[in-house]
Amino acid sequence: MIEICVIGAGKIFQLYHMKSINLIDSITIKYVVDKNFKLAKRVASDLGAIPYENLDEKINCENFFITVPPKFRVQVFDSIKDYAKNIIFEKPITLTNSEAQYIS
Repeated sequence: MIEICVIGAGKIFQLYHMKSINLIDSITIKYVVDKNFKLAKRVASDLGAIPYENLDEKINCENFFITVPPKFRVQVFDSIKDYAKNIIFEKPITLTNSEAQYIS
C-alpha cells in the first residue's frame, strides 16, 4: 500500500484528483494539508485521513501530491524537499521557467 500526503484540498482536488486516486486500490491518502483547516478536516474525514493546517512540523510521509496553486508550490517544495521521497505536482508545476528549474 502506498500512502500519500495531499497538500491542497481545494475544489480541483475534490472534484477530480480525489475521485481518481480513490479508484487505485494500492494508494491511500493518509494526510490532507490545507491552510483552511476546516476544509482539511472535512476532506480528511471523508477519506479517513489525518488533517494538517500547515507544514510547520514534519509529516511522516514519503509521498506527496501537491495541488496548491502554482504561486505557492516553491514554498511547499522547500518545506518538504529534505524528507519527501516522491513529489508529484499538479500541472503546471510552476508559473516560471526559473522556478521549474529550481524544483527539478
